[in-house]
Amino acid sequence: MQKFITNLLLIFVFVTIGFALGKRAGQSENRQNTTGQKIENANYVQVLYFHGNQRCKTCKLIESMAENSVNHAFKDKLDKSVKWNVLNYQSEVKLAKKFDLSFSTVVVTKVENGEIVDFQRLDGVWEKLNDEISFNEYLEDAVNAYLEDA
Repeated sequence: MQKFITNLLLIFVFVTIGFALGKRAGQSENRQNTTGQKIENANYVQVLYFHGNQRCKTCKLIESMAENSVNHAFKDKLDKSVKWNVLNYQSEVKLAKKFDLSFSTVVVTKVENGEIVDFQRLDGVWEKLNDEISFNEYLEDAVNAYLEDA
């Protein structure tokens, strides 16, 4: 029974995240508050870690390493020009199709005016698990390529 409740709560969390991402993606860069000031920049790089319903030790390690890399390398840009999110590709069907996902991986997206205009799947994270420096460089290079484009 406890496992059922835990799974139900996880589904609720992922659905909530999905709605939040959908709402955020629909926002315009030029959105203004009542004083006419711009209140959000909708151009950014988003690093997404996608996992399935069943999460193995290796999947959790990839998530942890990716999150640590993003938090460390982009700490001054986090939640501004670089954003981090964790999603279940089995729940986020639209994004899973867009990125052609069938297993856990990292996807780096370029977002302009609130819409994904380009992305790079980083399937190589699986091969770089045993080399943290190589793993971090791989992820950071993908993010920096989109930041340089901006």
